[in-house]
Amino acid sequence: MFSKRLKQAQASERRIKDILKSFGLLVYLTGQEYWLNPILHEHIKYIHNDFSINLLRYFPDLFCYKDKTGFFVECKSTSPKYYDSENFSIETASLEMNYLLTTISVKVFIIFENRPYEFYCESANTLPQKVIYSTNNTQTFEGSKTPLSLISKESLSKLTNNFWGNHEV
Repeated sequence: MFSKRLKQAQASERRIKDILKSFGLLVYLTGQEYWLNPILHEHIKYIHNDFSINLLRYFPDLFCYKDKTGFFVECKSTSPKYYDSENFSIETASLEMNYLLTTISVKVFIIFENRPYEFYCESANTLPQKVIYSTNNTQTFEGSKTPLSLISKESLSKLTNNFWGNHEV
């Protein structure tokens, strides 16, 4: 189950990377999958109360650059069984870490892919205001054993080429 979910998430990240490149952005991989040692990841994956570990685990996936401006992107994908649901889910720790980065003036956007090539985007500094429900610490979701937050799909903007012109980047 986990490897199927991982393959789906990696394919979604590639599509997000491709769409961002099509907007004329330079895109670089920055997430834990690319620089965190797998042995260390095994040791820390269920630790949720340490800021340094959370920064490692939930650092955004991509760095984008264009016209002397840079920003990070956190990529999120939806499992096919949830394509028609009303909400996106995101690990609360990921949401919180990306929001905290914005409090020190780091620009972070979170892009959700609902179905292949159907993208929604929101700035990490405004996304917490759109949370409609958060699970408790005992929630287990497809093995992650982490609390989740739900965000209404309706509350997010579709990602288009002019998205960046309507949002401060």
